[in-house]
Amino acid sequence: MKRTLKTSLSKASFAFLFSLFCLPAIAQSDPQPETTGTIPTDLEETSAEAPTMELLPQRIVGRGQDLRGIRVAKPGALLFASFDDDHSLSISFAEIDANAVSAFARADVNQSGTLSIFEQQDWAAAVGSYDGPLANTMTFDSNIDRQVTQEEFTAGLKRLAKSYMRTDETEIQFASLLFKPNGKDADKRDNEDAPQRLSSPKS
Repeated sequence: MKRTLKTSLSKASFAFLFSLFCLPAIAQSDPQPETTGTIPTDLEETSAEAPTMELLPQRIVGRGQDLRGIRVAKPGALLFASFDDDHSLSISFAEIDANAVSAFARADVNQSGTLSIFEQQDWAAAVGSYDGPLANTMTFDSNIDRQVTQEEFTAGLKRLAKSYMRTDETEIQFASLLFKPNGKDADKRDNEDAPQRLSSPKS
């Protein structure tokens, strides 16, 4: 019994001394991975390989700025452009008649056969003219009864279309759906190059 206890104590003492002196020396002798330097990531490699791109300078539009190349879409321009069924870059009255039916059906949400003020304004906002003539009740409601019929709707679109045409024209040219933001007519050089004169929409 005494010999067994003595042997166990000797083994425990040896293990303690081994962990105290030998293990630190072994740990110091193991080579550590180098952490110096920068490991390139995929993002860095991609950005390094990407070609240098020269960006165009931002063009500031405001009072006193050069606006010669700027054009702005007139109210209802997107709607009229969608009526160009034959892709002729012009919209005839026949195309307005044909497409006004589907446009009215889209605006008449409750399918009552007439447009209320709210239906007209919601429809105008959906076609990108929430504050233009398409949202104005006077554009369509000719008898001022606060209801717009299919006939009044079509007639209102034709009146607006006519304001975008010159007196000798019977179709809206796509170029007529744009105007200069400074409200002035095209300059002399534009008049020589353009097939027609651009004008602002009539109120």
